[in-house]
Amino acid sequence: MLPKDSLPPRPIFKYYIYVATAWGGFHVPVNVLMFRSRGLSFTEIGLVVAAGSAVTLLAEIPSGYAADRLGRRNSLLLSAGLMTSGSLVFALAGTFPAFVLAQATFVLGISFRSGTSGAWLYDTLSEMDREDDYAHVSGRGQTALLVVMGVTSVAGGYLGQIDYGLAYLATAATTAISFLAALTFREPSPTDDDNDNLDIETIRSVITEELTQPRLRDAVIGLALFFGVATTANSVLVQPLSVGAGVPEAQIGWLYATFTGVGAAVSYVTGWVEEQLGTEHTLVVAPFLVAVALGAGGVVTLAVVPGFVVMRGLQRLVKPLSGQLINDELSSVGRATALSVIALVYSVVGIPLRVAVGRATDVFASETILFGLAGLLIVAGAYLGVRMSTTRGDPQAQPSD
Repeated sequence: MLPKDSLPPRPIFKYYIYVATAWGGFHVPVNVLMFRSRGLSFTEIGLVVAAGSAVTLLAEIPSGYAADRLGRRNSLLLSAGLMTSGSLVFALAGTFPAFVLAQATFVLGISFRSGTSGAWLYDTLSEMDREDDYAHVSGRGQTALLVVMGVTSVAGGYLGQIDYGLAYLATAATTAISFLAALTFREPSPTDDDNDNLDIETIRSVITEELTQPRLRDAVIGLALFFGVATTANSVLVQPLSVGAGVPEAQIGWLYATFTGVGAAVSYVTGWVEEQLGTEHTLVVAPFLVAVALGAGGVVTLAVVPGFVVMRGLQRLVKPLSGQLINDELSSVGRATALSVIALVYSVVGIPLRVAVGRATDVFASETILFGLAGLLIVAGAYLGVRMSTTRGDPQAQPSD
């Protein structure tokens, strides 16, 4: 393990700077308000968001393939450049087509980062003979990100009171810092000798062989359902149900900062949780705990906000631990591509869930929605518990050489 009380090695320190600034986040509490202030209807806003989702699905595998072919560092540079450019377009946009262009550019940048930053980190740690520290380092990186997000979410609300475009300009400045950080990265050497021979056939092999290994396949299925429920609740339910539970609309930004602070604290102790409970056990238990938290909000209205706090915290805990388990099951060849495919699976599960929950929210009471999501989480936890115990120690479930 990396020493807990000493400065991290230089590559890891630079990784922390990159992760902390890769998102920006000033725009998050004011994006819809800006769309409306510049004349977009809610239908047009929905189309802008849908354009981003379409770009995510179309770019996920090609962006991972590009990272494996062109290098992790170059992909991260491209990501930061696209996100910075998209933020600048957002700040200046005033028409529907301009907003679509901005959204597509920004989300395309996220796609080039998806999976790639984790692949760079894992391979860099492998060079240092410290790949077992992935969950610890990734968790600390998420802590840095969440601390920055907590500050930027509050600051973005105040910037928006002056001019909504200022929030996007601040996001652009922050993601530009991540570009400079990635510029100092060193491309890690692959841990497998045939990385230079990566071609379409190798990519096909990654998808049809590595990702169909029983242990990895079952983990991805269960985690996709867990993350699908969590992201759906985040994007559709948190704001209206929190306001319904008594949180003033003006304080929503501070509520998100609270979520971020809790997530940062949980991410910070990821390594400790892994040591104490184990990766698999934590991944199995987490969906049940979130199910209880959401179900409590369905019974007692005042429990909605604490339930969301629990959900956000455990989501942040599960992310690096699931990354550790998945990366351990993958070979270095095609790692970014495989991680991008997994991210695509998560999106494929999450998008229809968001559509269904959005529609159901117009028809059913919030209590029914929360109970339904809790039920899906119980299914995810039970599936992970049964399948992970079945494939543990199974030679056929191990990654191929």
